[in-house]
Amino acid sequence: MFFEEEKFLEFFFKRVKFNRTGRYESEFPYVSPCGREMNYVRCDDLPVVFSHLLDSSRQVIQDMAAHGASTGQGTGLLSYGGAGHRLTVPFHPPSLCMLPGSGRVYHR
Repeated sequence: MFFEEEKFLEFFFKRVKFNRTGRYESEFPYVSPCGREMNYVRCDDLPVVFSHLLDSSRQVIQDMAAHGASTGQGTGLLSYGGAGHRLTVPFHPPSLCMLPGSGRVYHR
């Protein structure tokens, strides 16, 4: 069952885009189309939240310092959407920034 959930999350998050449907745009700034259906999405900030750092073999990194994350030399992948290795982007430590007002950390 978990495998199927990851497949659904991959399907859902790969289709998330700005809501330009003309319907519910102020209440739901994002949508994820699914065939003839439309999933309207509302979130606190952005719909993509990174949850894990993966190494080149797509295994979760437990010791980030050993992979250079603290020195800005890190490599690996950031995983998002709860779909494990199915949804990733390259991790570049210099691309991290924090907004002092919210305390949130972003990866460009």
